[in-house]
Amino acid sequence: DAESYLADEIDTLPEVLQREGFTTGAFACNPLVSRSRNFDAGFETFESTPDRFVMSEQILPTVLGWIDAHASTRFFLYLHLVDPHELHRSRDADRARFAGPRPADLAEHALHEYAERLLAGEAREPDGTWRPDLVVPESHARWLDGAYDAAVATGDHALGRVLAKLDELSLRENTVVVFTSDHGEEFLEHGHLQHGQSVHTELVHVPLVIAGPGFEAGRRVTEPLSNRHVASTLALCGGARLDVADAIDLRAAVEPRPIFLATECGWWAGKRDVPSRAIRLDGFSFHWTPSAEDSARLFDLRADPGELVDIAARDVGLAASLRERLLRHEAEQNALRPRALRSGAGTRELLRATGYAGDER
Repeated sequence: DAESYLADEIDTLPEVLQREGFTTGAFACNPLVSRSRNFDAGFETFESTPDRFVMSEQILPTVLGWIDAHASTRFFLYLHLVDPHELHRSRDADRARFAGPRPADLAEHALHEYAERLLAGEAREPDGTWRPDLVVPESHARWLDGAYDAAVATGDHALGRVLAKLDELSLRENTVVVFTSDHGEEFLEHGHLQHGQSVHTELVHVPLVIAGPGFEAGRRVTEPLSNRHVASTLALCGGARLDVADAIDLRAAVEPRPIFLATECGWWAGKRDVPSRAIRLDGFSFHWTPSAEDSARLFDLRADPGELVDIAARDVGLAASLRERLLRHEAEQNALRPRALRSGAGTRELLRATGYAGDER
């Protein structure tokens, strides 16, 4: 959010790779990944648009040209695409395939407006029943879901063009390619739209695909893990090392470990912008917030993968144990926190304009 600034004292993946002789380039279509927030640290080439989202078709020619220009050197490329992000813009062919014609009565910014109304509690009936259909008509929900699929397909198309360029330059066999995401999207699974309001499965279960030298082709890791291990693994692939506690080399066997999740913009018991935390371990998901009395929720992911049945009251001991582990982890992380720089009015306005902060921030 407003303090998302990369502190100078943090050693980054592009910095350690650069010291090993890699050329480094970044192309960010998300305006929050910008020079003003120090995210260009370690990048020789860094391109972003600080005031708006950029679709993949606008940036791809430059990206492919950069790969052409650096084909004879060791390079690290960070490409941040945002096609599957509000407003979920896509190629015409993908929109026709997945979503079809847009409903005539669906407003241009309906997704954001519906999300805000749901966060404001407009879907709650007098008896407390949660009814998202009171806010989002079924035909609109169906089309918005399809529009998201279309945007994902457009992102896939862009990735395909990058892989085709690697093939064209005979680079595929000696290039490690990682495909992942920072979050998913909620389409009313827990009564909301978009992201940030919870740490439920639909928002935190993201793809992680790694291919290239050092990674076994066709291997599927079923053990859940955190994508925080991607950077330290890529550093090792490049002959470097990141000073990260408890890092996993994803080229090796993955041992079961707890996964920690967090959002500062959570929706909890009718309140928004509530800090929410979660730990996933041994098939259970425990959610907690320090700012509400009804602050513990526990889900058995094996019996209830959608996290719909809270069993915290039934298994008090397990809930207490996971809460203690979560609090211990947060204390350890807070001890590592670098000094923070608060944002100015310009940054706060950008956050509001791109949907990362409400008007009250």
